[in-house]
Amino acid sequence: MQKNDALFELVQSLTKGEKRNFKLLTQLTSGDKKYIQLFDLTDKQKVYNEKKILKFFAGDPISNQLAVAKNYLYKLILKSLAYYYKEHDAELSTLCFQVKILIEKNLFQHASKLLRKAKSKAESAENFYELLQLLEFERIILTRTNDLKMFRGLIELIQEKEIQVSEKLENLRQYRHLADKAYIIRNTVHEVEKPRESELYSEVTQSPLMAGENMALSKRALLEYLNLRKLGFNFERKVRESLTVTRRMLDIFEDYAEIRLDNFEVYMEQLYDKARFHFILREDEEGFEALDQLQQLKTRGAKDEIVKYERWSLLKLARAVNMGESVLGMKVIQEIQEEREKLEAPVSKAQELMVYYFTAYLYFMAGYPREALKWNNKLLNEPRNEIREDLESIARIMNLFILLELDNYELLDYRIKNTYRFIFKRNRMNGFEKAVIGFVRKMTDNRGVLDNSGHLLTLTESLPGLIEKLNEMLYDPREVRSMNYLDVISWAESKLEGRTMADVIRTKYKRSLDVIRQKEKEGEKDYRFLEANGAKSRDVVK
Repeated sequence: MQKNDALFELVQSLTKGEKRNFKLLTQLTSGDKKYIQLFDLTDKQKVYNEKKILKFFAGDPISNQLAVAKNYLYKLILKSLAYYYKEHDAELSTLCFQVKILIEKNLFQHASKLLRKAKSKAESAENFYELLQLLEFERIILTRTNDLKMFRGLIELIQEKEIQVSEKLENLRQYRHLADKAYIIRNTVHEVEKPRESELYSEVTQSPLMAGENMALSKRALLEYLNLRKLGFNFERKVRESLTVTRRMLDIFEDYAEIRLDNFEVYMEQLYDKARFHFILREDEEGFEALDQLQQLKTRGAKDEIVKYERWSLLKLARAVNMGESVLGMKVIQEIQEEREKLEAPVSKAQELMVYYFTAYLYFMAGYPREALKWNNKLLNEPRNEIREDLESIARIMNLFILLELDNYELLDYRIKNTYRFIFKRNRMNGFEKAVIGFVRKMTDNRGVLDNSGHLLTLTESLPGLIEKLNEMLYDPREVRSMNYLDVISWAESKLEGRTMADVIRTKYKRSLDVIRQKEKEGEKDYRFLEANGAKSRDVVK
């Protein structure tokens, strides 16, 4: 694909329904329709190739004005999308526009009747921008009707309402500014390791807006507050508290249908989190109930179906990995590939890359390093700007262990240097990365690790030291995120025990269930905190 070809990217993003709507719209127009041929040619391409398009139109005037034709087609597609989604997303804005038209025609009674309907809808959905616009329309109607008595009776009510709405809008804006900072933290590999992210984390958690729910002046603001609270609990690894907040958000969405429809992706995210937290807490029955609710959820259209698909498919894959169920994981991959064929639009690149990673991980922990390497390289061969920084970092590290399994020391030496440079450029390496890269480097340099007396330890002899070092990091929230992506402890234990990594993770997971049941019998229900990446060593010693 040529870099940033806007038309190609737009056409490729269209669902079957959107394409059908575009074709219906073009049937209503007259004149030369070469742009429809251009649309079909662009739609059929998997990788954008302008030379093939020019070859098709050779000798046609359009070939000399292809940029103009592409620009025209781009705008026409946007127009068709506007018509397509008008009924779904623009009801309130349409009402506002209709009120304005009626005012301009001096049909004030008509406008007032429609305005009351629009105000009711805006208030129930907490659409503050539209509500302020409607209040201004109400003022205009009062001034143009030339009824001074009515003006005096109502203008103060309008002004008071404007102040209330403006305060709520400003309050929501402040929460969203905090959410912007939280986004940076959430998408940074080591949240509070870097000074900038540490500063942002403090700004979020110590903001006066986070003093309590009463600081939120609207339901939308309350949802932002709760989401920020969940960020803090997630960082502190308080899964039970995160689950409680998620349930609270779902209750709000269930009680306020208009807000749920306006924030449908956030609603699906909460269903995803609810299932995920239950699985972390080993509450499988509740987890599957939430997962089924997500999968069966009736959405607003094709784009929501994509988001829903991405959520449940990754959750199923992650659960298979965390349980050490490599066979189940492969069945899940087959299931999500089959379901993907039913979707009307392509999935996101982020989803595709996560499937690559999970597939590589499943092969790696099942003891098939060559297959793992193939899938991991598919991820790493994607353009750098397509891959999330944390995912690329951990995929590079997994490559080191795959090459170690394959005894490919020649390539491994190059990959170690390359991986170290990549991670070091982020200004700081966490303890997990230092430990595992350092371990692989020593194994590559010496084909073993030197102890304090200068004795060369073999791989098997050096593993207990690596396990001990990593176990010390298990309670450090700054390290756990990376360790959850790649369970090096279980890999090392599998080498010591002569089993596959999947067997080790599976044994730990089953053992953790026994520990939880015992703790529950003892009345220690608060014990139910476990990490997402399978039961680690500490899970069975508390």
